Amino acid sequence: MNRAGTRRGPLRASRLTRVAMMAAILCVLSPIGFPVGPIPWTLQTFAVALSGFALGASDGSLAVAAYLLIGAAGAPVFGGMSAGIARFVGPTGGFLLAFPATAAICGSGAGRGGMVRAAASLAAMIPLYALGCAQLGFATGIPFAEALKVGAAPFAAKDVASALLAAYASSGVRRALGYAAGKRAAERP
Repeated sequence: MNRAGTRRGPLRASRLTRVAMMAAILCVLSPIGFPVGPIPWTLQTFAVALSGFALGASDGSLAVAAYLLIGAAGAPVFGGMSAGIARFVGPTGGFLLAFPATAAICGSGAGRGGMVRAAASLAAMIPLYALGCAQLGFATGIPFAEALKVGAAPFAAKDVASALLAAYASSGVRRALGYAAGKRAAERP
């Protein structure tokens, strides 16, 4: 078992089911939101963080990767009910590409105490905003500092609050997904 207590190795039916369920939750929650500037406010950050906190680093990232593939294949699961490979090279593409790393960092706090999960929530914002704002600047031709003003400043408080809420909600989700209570994330057989 890894640090988050989830099993690595072959995708057994129970593990595959958890990953698929979380990918489905991402597909349902992520398009919900409203536009604010070039980047819409959605529930994506909450759902991505929840994937990591609920499933651990590797499986949370796997669920996010599945979600990204579903969107790339054409299902309208990204913000604003958008889809397609073009989303990855547009102004918001860096945020999408950072989601697996964000889930992995949140997953490093899976099944741990509240302070560790809070720290993971904050640390997960680093790759999210670094990659997201870099792509935003590249796609729009604005300097990185300006991209931070446009792509991070209006969203930072909402995204941190979303990740912290996901950290809090993850205990109940972990129980619902069949992780044993009282152990740091040990799976039931």
